[in-house]
Amino acid sequence: MEINGFCDPFFADVEAVFAKNFTRFGEQGAAFSVVMEGELVVNLWAGTRDREGLHDWQEETMVNVFSVTKGVLIASLLLLVDEGRVELDSPVADYWSEFIAAGKQNITVRQLLNHRAGLAVLPDSVADEDIFNWSLMCEQIAAQAPMWPGAERQAYHCFSYGWLLGELIRRIAGMSVGEFIRQRLAQPLGLDLAVGLRGDLSRLADVQMLAVAVERRHEGMSALLSSSPSSVAARAFTTPASMMSGTNGQAWRRAEIPAANGHASARSLAILYAALASGELLSESLLAQCYAGNTPCFDEVLLLPLTFNLGFMAAQRKPIKLFSAGQRCFGHPGSGGSSAFADVDYRLGVGYATNRLGAGALTDPRARRLIDSVYRAL
Repeated sequence: MEINGFCDPFFADVEAVFAKNFTRFGEQGAAFSVVMEGELVVNLWAGTRDREGLHDWQEETMVNVFSVTKGVLIASLLLLVDEGRVELDSPVADYWSEFIAAGKQNITVRQLLNHRAGLAVLPDSVADEDIFNWSLMCEQIAAQAPMWPGAERQAYHCFSYGWLLGELIRRIAGMSVGEFIRQRLAQPLGLDLAVGLRGDLSRLADVQMLAVAVERRHEGMSALLSSSPSSVAARAFTTPASMMSGTNGQAWRRAEIPAANGHASARSLAILYAALASGELLSESLLAQCYAGNTPCFDEVLLLPLTFNLGFMAAQRKPIKLFSAGQRCFGHPGSGGSSAFADVDYRLGVGYATNRLGAGALTDPRARRLIDSVYRAL
């Protein structure tokens, strides 16, 4: 297996771990990058990007990173918070008038960010093709009643999150969320990152399932979906069915579905999170709220305790390991394996992107091994 790119000698073990993901753990195409104190210190890629295994993965290869997109979406909204254009503790309905329907008048922007709006399951009225119609999706979600009153429960909004935050951004900024990400993040930082792709799609990697079962049983997506077809967890991930299929198709790639269909390179994810960690993008006071403030709470969809700070997942050790042991870490993993996070103490940004999807809903063992190798060096 030929490994491309480079590793600072200080992180020499990272390359060996990256190679082992291919030789022992079923990786087909992937990239891993680390930016520390503004310098790209690890930038590795290997394997192939298409299902047939004919085209090499390149440094600029972009792949669907699924819920890693949520971190990009959160950062976008927080830019508007820092500019004073939206208040975290104001009702969402102050910015999106139709959202007031069905008892949602008191749900705040902060609660929306932290998965406490009670809108984790998309309405039953959503048809498969509706996910490609932005205005129709927002109309249906705005009319929906919360599953629980008073934001009393945390329930991961796996798909609805994108339209909820995205429409808020659209109403405030006057442009689609994909265009906002392009103008405010991708272009200024030089990122290969997009929600709603334009032009040529040849740089994209196809995604497919991982052939080697490496996930622990309690972390697997299958455990969530098979627990009970009518459970909140199962319904959140399978309503509608089109959210679980067609991810290599042109309609999916060109649509704006910002909870799940962002496409990015690992290097770009590392650059973005390094910019967050260094304070380049957010004020010191808002950055502090990204890694602190809340405590773990049982999540009704992911079925384990998790901490969300302004929408970002906090680092934790148990019951599963997320990111690192650091107290000032935050980020977001994606179903199937891709992951990205920031470590404020080390001014560190990390990005991992893969086209072989594991069954885990959170951090994949392949990503964990790479992250652990970085921290062993530190």
